[in-house]
Amino acid sequence: MYFLNTKDVVFENFKEFKTMVEKRSRKHVKTLRNDNELEFRNAPFDNFFKVEGIVKHHTIQHTP
Repeated sequence: MYFLNTKDVVFENFKEFKTMVEKRSRKHVKTLRNDNELEFRNAPFDNFFKVEGIVKHHTIQHTP
C-alpha cells in the first residue's frame, strides 16, 4: 500500500511497485486494471506500458 500526497507521484510509485513485485515473485507484470481515472491515462504511463508490454484494462469510473 502506498500513501500518496498528490496524484502526480503515481507514475514513480507504480514503477517502484512493479520492480518490487517482479523481484519478489520472479514473474512479470502483464496487465494493469484500474478505474479509468486520469492518473493512469497519460503519456508517461502509455509509453512505459508499451515498452514493458503491459496491457491496460480500464473499468467504468466510480464503480466498485
